[in-house]
Amino acid sequence: QLYEEVRLPPPRQFRDIPLPPEPFRDTIPPPDSVDNLLYHMYETVKEARWNDQHRLAMRQKKFSENSKKPVSRTKKNRVEQEYYEDEIPKDIKSDDRIHSYNSVEDNSMFQKYKEQFKKQMSFTGIIYSDAHILASTLPYFHISEDLRMFSPEGVHLIVCVHGLDGNSADLRLVKTYIKLGLPGAHLEFLMSERNQGDTFSDFERMTDRLVNEILSHISSFQLPHYPSRISFVGHSLGTIIIRAAVARPQMKHLLPKMHTFLSLSGPHLGTLYNTSGLVNMGLWFMQKVKKSGTLLQLSLKDAVDIRQTFLYRLAQNCHLSYFKHVLLFGSSQDRYVPPHSARIELCKAAIKDTSPIGLAYREMVNNILCPIINKPDVTFIRYDVHHALPNTANSLIGRAAHIAVLDSDLFIEKFLVVTGLKYFR
Repeated sequence: QLYEEVRLPPPRQFRDIPLPPEPFRDTIPPPDSVDNLLYHMYETVKEARWNDQHRLAMRQKKFSENSKKPVSRTKKNRVEQEYYEDEIPKDIKSDDRIHSYNSVEDNSMFQKYKEQFKKQMSFTGIIYSDAHILASTLPYFHISEDLRMFSPEGVHLIVCVHGLDGNSADLRLVKTYIKLGLPGAHLEFLMSERNQGDTFSDFERMTDRLVNEILSHISSFQLPHYPSRISFVGHSLGTIIIRAAVARPQMKHLLPKMHTFLSLSGPHLGTLYNTSGLVNMGLWFMQKVKKSGTLLQLSLKDAVDIRQTFLYRLAQNCHLSYFKHVLLFGSSQDRYVPPHSARIELCKAAIKDTSPIGLAYREMVNNILCPIINKPDVTFIRYDVHHALPNTANSLIGRAAHIAVLDSDLFIEKFLVVTGLKYFR
């Protein structure tokens, strides 16, 4: 039997609305210009490459014109030799080396314009293209999950703690990409859930819950699968709970096992000197409505004497120096947590502040950093993150950047693959 394909139009309610006549159509607006130095650098490189290609095309044209003229074989060879020697160095004679030379030339041009870009930005840090060797070169799913238990390095327990009004699934992407990037490593994840639903209570109560949760989880391990290393990943409020938990006497026997502390937008110095008046007003309103002890403690107003506040006392009893790697992430786009608080550093307002608050703030920074500086074997790194965010209300108030460290697959995967995974080995 033969079947004829019949194409019927869709029902009327599903058909596209016909376009209006040409005179009544809206004009296509020109594309918006983006004032971004990266685009300017790209255009500069593009123009330079076009000039090189144009110069090469002109020489090829000249060579083709010369080849059409009736010349002797000796003269023709001389013309070819002059052409090639004008294009490549004397030590390059084969086609393979010509391609190699072009790639080296492109790389040197890239390095040149990258340095110009960094000078224009007055940036003295390290960008990801400076890392010549990735933190992990193994492909995902390269080693079977069943072989993880045979890892000679033992069990690595990674505790993930969410932030204010969060839940145990907030750090799921971090967990996923660490497991994908380290196939064969025996990783155990504890996604803390004891505090979800009650993150507005005071830090002391939430610290007790986290300590009990960690000790209860570790007690479930049996030899030889007892954790040999313990790392912590915290977001926002969770980083403070982690620091408070590590400083508890019940955790003292675990201090030699501390490996990596990854802080994602953590308010280690509270919310002092926050430049966003809108966020400050919102936090004040939430503290009044929710009767939140944590927001009061973050503003360092939980005691009359600032040196009796929770964060100041925590800075005096800081145990970050027990970790082998301390990684701090902050962003100037984040209005919820000031970047100087997330990166544990001084800001201009704190330096100029001669009041008791400014003095206490500087003491907090010294109390946290001095033990780390005095231990040269501790890796201490600050990261300044800039996200490509749309122009929305969340971006305006700074919430988008605050949660981007949780929701951005691109950011999390790039950080871990380029440099982050080596701190979890």
